[in-house]
Parts: sequence; C-alpha cells; structure tokens
Amino acid sequence: MTAVLVREVVEQASLGQHQPAWDELVDQAALPSPFLRSWWLEHTCRGRPVFVLLLDGSTLVGGLAVQERSTCGVRRLELMGNGPLAPDHLDLVAQRGRESDVADAVVTWLRARKHGIIDFDGLAQDAHVAKCLDHVELRLVDEAAPYLDLPRDWDTLFVSRSSKVKKTVRPRPPD
Repeated sequence: MTAVLVREVVEQASLGQHQPAWDELVDQAALPSPFLRSWWLEHTCRGRPVFVLLLDGSTLVGGLAVQERSTCGVRRLELMGNGPLAPDHLDLVAQRGRESDVADAVVTWLRARKHGIIDFDGLAQDAHVAKCLDHVELRLVDEAAPYLDLPRDWDTLFVSRSSKVKKTVRPRPPD
C-alpha cells in the first residue's frame, strides 16, 4: 500500500520545525541568497511575519516569507526583511522541479487575502513568484540603485567634483 501525501498550504508566524528544511531549500536554489535564510528572516522582519508553506504530508515542498504591516491604515504585504537593509535576490523557495507547484500555492494564498499594497521589492531577476503573478493585478517597479561612474584615478575624480566638495577633502598625509 502506497502512502498518499496530502498537499496542504499552511500559514505560520514562524518556520518552527520546518526551519532546517527551509534552509536546505535555500541551499539548493540556483542563487542561494543569504536574505532567504531562516536566521536573516527571523531577525529582520518588520511587522507580522507570515510563512506561506506548501507541505506534502509533513515534508516542506517550499514557500514564501512575507511580512504584513499597516501604513496610514493601508494593509501592506512585503517580502520578509524588506526595508532599510535592502535585501535582494528574493524569491520563493522550492524543491527543484516543484517551483510551479509552490508558485501556484502562493498565488492562491495571495488571491484569498485582501491587501491594499503588495510590495515585492528586492525580487531576483528571474523570480519564480514574479512569473506566477501574471494572473494577479500587479505592477512591478524596478529602480536601479544609485551609482557613480568612477574614473580610473583619484586626480580625475577630484578635479570633476564641485568646489564645495573639494573643500571637505583633507590632503592625504605623505607615506
């Protein structure tokens, strides 16, 4: 007789007994982002933590870590740990070959909730969760991080700065 696995989506405030399996799924990911590891998620959550987990029996197939907050009375759902530390390369975690199952479970969960704003800032470029959200009314906004093209040498950079900036730079002591 073959055991029948029951596919179930659960919502939990912590990973609990699934913490080792979650970290194993992160390790197996194409890009094992440190911002998906359980220790990061546990210490950076702002608001109410929600782990949306897909289980086959007691086996973790995958899931998504989000945080719920309210801003000016509007319910907001964000990827867990999102905020001033600016984590990136975020996505759902899943057993290899089961990414679509997990994505479908997450979309079903999202549709059943009423959130004023769903902010998935920090998604990986090829995030599985973004691919499955085609069915959900969603606008993804990508903003590039600020940067400065730097010349090859200090003198060229210094000359290109304003006089106000130049006044704030102290000469380097001789070696």
